[in-house]
Amino acid sequence: LFPYLTAQTVKGILVYHVLAQRNFSVNLPATTTNLTTLLNTVFATHPGIAATATFTGPFVSAATVKGVGNPSAANVLINPFPGGSSDQHYVNGVLHKIDQVLIPQ
Repeated sequence: LFPYLTAQTVKGILVYHVLAQRNFSVNLPATTTNLTTLLNTVFATHPGIAATATFTGPFVSAATVKGVGNPSAANVLINPFPGGSSDQHYVNGVLHKIDQVLIPQ
């Protein structure tokens, strides 16, 4: 796929999947809000990704993120409590699983 996905394109897609700050699922906004990604460190005017969460009580029951170039929003895998694992802790952040690739343009 190299003729279609150059190294620069793949790098752009990868940094588009990393939010600029740590976000647990409960920190996602209830109304659609653009969140900055690492892509914004190069293109400050880029709108980032649109994120929306649905809350049931204090917990997130559904969440979506949408890239600028995506026709539809990606679903964030939400595992309900108790024992939920929606927020996977890592050294420098939180990992969330989504069901499609986010396209920055």
